[in-house]
Amino acid sequence: MALLPLDRFQHASLRVAASATGSFGMILSIALLSHTPSWANVWERLWLSDKLEWGSGMEKGLSAALCLLFFTGLACDWILHWKFGACPDQVSHLSSNEPK
Repeated sequence: MALLPLDRFQHASLRVAASATGSFGMILSIALLSHTPSWANVWERLWLSDKLEWGSGMEKGLSAALCLLFFTGLACDWILHWKFGACPDQVSHLSSNEPK
């Protein structure tokens, strides 16, 4: 939806995609640095039906953190869009390029 030339859906779907990508990248980095086997190779779920690490407390915590980061990213982007508008660089009282 973000790539379609429909202005109505483009910005919202781009916000969702950016939040999902950022939260997934953050959780994957945490899993790799903490040597968590269930999230370190998350693509194994596509071809393995069950594994001992799946359903553990560490995996549930990382899954909860993924959801929390996803919704926090969406909320922050919505608040910034609401407060400053579509392009914060063009806000008149914050711009330093105005003629005096």
